[in-house]
Amino acid sequence: MNTQDPGGNAKAYQMRQALTAIEKVGRRPMMPGLASPDASHYTYRVGWSAEDGEHVATVVEFPSLSVLDPNMLVALEALRDLVADLVADMAANDEQVPEPLSDRVYSGRFTCGCRPGCTAT
Repeated sequence: MNTQDPGGNAKAYQMRQALTAIEKVGRRPMMPGLASPDASHYTYRVGWSAEDGEHVATVVEFPSLSVLDPNMLVALEALRDLVADLVADMAANDEQVPEPLSDRVYSGRFTCGCRPGCTAT
């Protein structure tokens, strides 16, 4: 599902269109024994879109996916349901499902660098 404009930026994607796309693909049961992430573990964000005059819900791990709704809670719930369906469909088709940021294991080490000459001597 591509919801990006020609410039590669995420654009708002109406829930009606997203649900229609999922229905066309058809819902398949998840494969037994195949672990897939819980949709509630993904990183969601809801903000106001002045351009659309509605709240836009986005999910960090699926950057091209978004849902618009006048009610921010409805937008969030609709996106969470869409992500759950998408994750189940991806798992059923043996596609790589993005790991939620909250489920990742990090070393705890933070490394940063700067270009030569930018440090004091």
